[in-house]
Amino acid sequence: MPPSGVEHFTANAGEVRLHCAATGPRDGPLVVLLHGFPECWISWRHQLPALAAAGFRAVVVSVMEDRVDPPSAPIASSGSRAT
Repeated sequence: MPPSGVEHFTANAGEVRLHCAATGPRDGPLVVLLHGFPECWISWRHQLPALAAAGFRAVVVSVMEDRVDPPSAPIASSGSRAT
């Protein structure tokens, strides 16, 4: 079950929309949580309330969701598009 008090928002990064889930005071120190494949933000459901209770602003970036368009070319290991 998802924890209560989690706010959801979308962060745009170029062609990619990232779903984010956040909890804790907005002026608290930021903690960014990432998950591995094939999980999603809910994987951090037990840590979010604990971090918020400790005064942290915890934000989970759900990297598996909301891809707008697939890349037009594979991404090379250097991070640039392969042609």
